Amino acid sequence: MAITTAARASASVLLPVPEAARLLRVSPRYLRTLVSRGDLPVVRLGRRVLIARSDLDVLVAANRTPVVAAHGHGSHRQAPKKTKEQSR
Repeated sequence: MAITTAARASASVLLPVPEAARLLRVSPRYLRTLVSRGDLPVVRLGRRVLIARSDLDVLVAANRTPVVAAHGHGSHRQAPKKTKEQSR
């Protein structure tokens, strides 16, 4: 199967750290911490540090938490509080 030009372009999008941080709404310092810990791969071109958009997607997917079923309104009712006379 041939890879389309659009698919190839989106797979190879490289972002500078500040732009990648803006996309994730985190600080550039936090992204650099992830890079130094080895949690986020980068491409180094000279002094430039670039992050592949696809690696950001992998990072988000790896840190996604499952949805916890919420109780419907009124499905969990507290027992009425006892008065001092009832607790004697």
